[in-house]
Amino acid sequence: MPFVREYVPMFFYRGITVRKAAIIILLVSTVLSAGGSAFAHTDLRGWYADGQTWLVWENADPWPLTYDIYKSDAPFTDTTQAEWVGRVFPQDGRAPRLKIAYWFAEWQLPDGDGGQYVMTENEALFVHTPHAEETAYFAVVQTGETAVGAENLTGPIEQRLDPVQCHLQRRAETFDEGRPYAIYAHWVDGGDDWDGGRADYPIMGNKWSAGTGYVFAVWEPSEGRTGEPMPMVLGFHGGGESNYFNFGGNINPRLLIDTTTPHGLCVSIDDSMLVMKDSATGPRVDNEVTRWFGYWEGFNRFEVPTEYPPNDGIVIDYSLRRVHFILDWLVANDEVDPHRISLMGVSGGGGAVGFMTRWDPNRYSAVAMFVLPLKTTIFPYAFYMQGTAEQNLATNLPRDYGLTDWYWITNLLHDDRELPFMRLVMGKQDVLGPWEDVVAAFDEIEALRWGAHLYWDERDHIAHWPGTHWTGSERHHVDSMTRYRNDQSFPAFTNADTDPLMAGQQPDVGREGRESGDEWGTWGGYLDWDVDSIVDTPTTWSVSIFLFTESEFESDVAPMESMNADVTIRRAQEFRYAPGTKLAWNLDTDEGELAGEVEVDDAGLVTIPQIPITKTARTLTVTFVEAPGDDDTIDDDTDDGTDDDAGNDDADSAADESDGGDDSGCGC
Repeated sequence: MPFVREYVPMFFYRGITVRKAAIIILLVSTVLSAGGSAFAHTDLRGWYADGQTWLVWENADPWPLTYDIYKSDAPFTDTTQAEWVGRVFPQDGRAPRLKIAYWFAEWQLPDGDGGQYVMTENEALFVHTPHAEETAYFAVVQTGETAVGAENLTGPIEQRLDPVQCHLQRRAETFDEGRPYAIYAHWVDGGDDWDGGRADYPIMGNKWSAGTGYVFAVWEPSEGRTGEPMPMVLGFHGGGESNYFNFGGNINPRLLIDTTTPHGLCVSIDDSMLVMKDSATGPRVDNEVTRWFGYWEGFNRFEVPTEYPPNDGIVIDYSLRRVHFILDWLVANDEVDPHRISLMGVSGGGGAVGFMTRWDPNRYSAVAMFVLPLKTTIFPYAFYMQGTAEQNLATNLPRDYGLTDWYWITNLLHDDRELPFMRLVMGKQDVLGPWEDVVAAFDEIEALRWGAHLYWDERDHIAHWPGTHWTGSERHHVDSMTRYRNDQSFPAFTNADTDPLMAGQQPDVGREGRESGDEWGTWGGYLDWDVDSIVDTPTTWSVSIFLFTESEFESDVAPMESMNADVTIRRAQEFRYAPGTKLAWNLDTDEGELAGEVEVDDAGLVTIPQIPITKTARTLTVTFVEAPGDDDTIDDDTDDGTDDDAGNDDADSAADESDGGDDSGCGC
């Protein structure tokens, strides 16, 4: 079992309270007024590299609360003569989230000459993203000061519009098995105009977040590279004290999910920024996650929030853009197969996987979500960043849904109703949300015929997974995600009932509350197919289907010899017909061939009802009854999943696809 030591950095040891800061500012102001112009920080340096301007300086002693950065096309002596471009905490330069990976980490920056500049212990940092080719001067002052002189002014710096890059911070190996990994960083552009960024580097924060750094780790295949394009699985952590670094390098000791894959990349992305919070000893700088979507346009991370956003506030997809940039950068700069990109998330990260899947479904091959909150978060700070579930604030994206609606698992956010294969794992003892929401979500997913593998067991939200029924399932490990493709159809199993003689679908998920029904169970999780067997032509579709048996984890193995289920063709590539078209199907069984006819329904889906599936693989074949004519076939205009296209305003909700849908739910 690979082991990666986790460090818990105490990177706020230089933090100060607002009250102390006020005393310090008063003392400094007294000294300045008595002694003339002086600067509490020194040695500002600036240079251009890789599409951005890098500003580094020595921190004042003691550290101020914040620094402000100004820019002008000519030298200046007072900040009133220049344009304000950003604000940072001194702690932003301390690489706090990088220190989770290794304690002595410092930011490593491109030096403009092909090398790296490694920051030292007492240096601060701001990274500016130019929007035009220009020559500029920059100054850094403690917030509230205005004087500019030789020690806190740098320039001229010639800025260009080269593509912005992610920058290597560390290459290392896990301690025991020597699995290589690399950690990268990039520094976001921010501003009031969320659509005013560069084409290659969109705005990924408001004006208070400009110039801040984010990290992600890339874990190599455990069996090494082959030189061929590889599958890639992106991991999304939850809220609270989440550690992005625990995905990809080992078996997660808390969740017992194997997050390695022998032949693909694992990528763990971080979703955290420094904000000002209140505490028992006064305001302090601390981490806060953005819950993967973003935050409202007026959120100021440098002030302790006291009010929720106004009801007309707009939540901007800053974080979603950041994830898409990282994904695009990896596809462009690594040996990634764009048709085999999967997502996996836990808790709030599971919620992120849910809305990312429904926002850009053609891009992903498979997704897995664990204990995702289906409605609102319990972390009060999120209400200051995104509003409450009841507010359901509007977003900047082209949908009528408010942000709360984005998280409900069956609200479609894209015109295309075809989603990747998905797994959901929920816990009967997870009290972060009502159990009736889980039941409603499962029922809606089944009614929509997505073919998701739905699981539940005795686990709580995060703390107690070991010992629960599905914890350790090989079906839930990262490597299980890598065999799927976004350009391949698959059989979606629904209405798989382990005991059709009993009323309702079995096992019983518990419709009278979390204490009712079965403690553990799965709808569809015992069913599987051979991805290499799929035939998808204009006249024929076929696949080998069976009950799953190949696992060392006992609970994964189907306990029954046969199970009936509906099979719906999903993500059809060429076998696509207009509603009303008649099709023939057949399935070989021990008792002989089963055969019948079905019609393409009004949603354009082909469903063969209640066919027997056994531990012996059988081939299900569906064919066109006659030679296809112009009135029957559907033009293949399916997105290939290699770009980041979004839906538009007139897309219907998933509820319209089936009577079982319900778009009244909301998300976290």
